[in-house]
Amino acid sequence: MGLLKGGVPLYLQLAGILRRRIQSKEYHGQIPPEKALTGEFKVSRFTVRQAIDVLRRERLLYAKQGVGTLLAPTDKSKCVIATGDLEDLVYWTNESTVKILRKETLRADRAKDPVASCLQTAPQEKVFCYTTLRFFGTYPFSYSRVYLPFSLGHQIPPGQLRGKPIFKLIEEYCHIPVIETTQRISAIAAGPELTRVLKVKRGEPMLYLNRIYHSTEGRPVELSVVFYDVKKLEYSIKLLRQAGLESGFSGAPCRP
Repeated sequence: MGLLKGGVPLYLQLAGILRRRIQSKEYHGQIPPEKALTGEFKVSRFTVRQAIDVLRRERLLYAKQGVGTLLAPTDKSKCVIATGDLEDLVYWTNESTVKILRKETLRADRAKDPVASCLQTAPQEKVFCYTTLRFFGTYPFSYSRVYLPFSLGHQIPPGQLRGKPIFKLIEEYCHIPVIETTQRISAIAAGPELTRVLKVKRGEPMLYLNRIYHSTEGRPVELSVVFYDVKKLEYSIKLLRQAGLESGFSGAPCRP
């Protein structure tokens, strides 16, 4: 299996693959030795060591002299941190469950969020809106409003919304590749709506994300407005400087 040249550095791509394998329990006790990983992914030992170092800092791995690189014991009271790319969002979306609270069609200018500007639609145009609550185990950790242009939303079967992130459904049913997101992050105080659905106290700090998904042509195809309970999510950002400025993001729910 080869990694993609350019864009995200090779060691971060490799760290993402190893992380998903660890979290899906593909490895038992320890990861393969460096030589096996260099052969499988066609990278240098230096790249493998960089990837392993990332996972050690995330407390997923630890080294034991004379044995190798072992899987760290699971601590269910700590956050699981996923770093790097959209596929990590796919992983922890699959690890959690979602409840569809409401599905509706409305005009962009009547939405609670800046839909027209984010999706680059006319104010009077119709959009699909899905309101969801996501759980990790029995604990709700995020409340979302997801908007799609009407031309895309009507192509997605309603029964598919629980199983995959919506951007993957756009790729599957609308045949539009989604290659990047842009997002704005801020903190807000929980109001009555968030207090009710996320079981938090009024005024508690919440993490707010405004995330826009873009196609290969730069077209915005999805707007997700997400509110996270900060007690159940750790969100970290990795900034890279390599042939210009690149950035990666990470976020995943805590295991209560």
